[in-house]
Amino acid sequence: MITFLPCGTQFLVNQENEDVAFKSAVKANELVGLLEDTNLDDRNLYQIHKANFQVLIDLFQHSAYWGCTEDTIIFDE
Repeated sequence: MITFLPCGTQFLVNQENEDVAFKSAVKANELVGLLEDTNLDDRNLYQIHKANFQVLIDLFQHSAYWGCTEDTIIFDE
């Protein structure tokens, strides 16, 4: 689970490790759109943590589905 802190967009990523998951989230975030004066590749703008079942339940109950890529589901509030 990766959250883009400037706007709260969340990315549920299916990848083998954190570095690859981050790259997938950035790619998906580019689909959502650019923010003026914001570098989407800046890892400091993201919070990364593993999602357990409760996180998944909360995500699907309280977040709005935005779209998806091959390996990432995008939720935007």
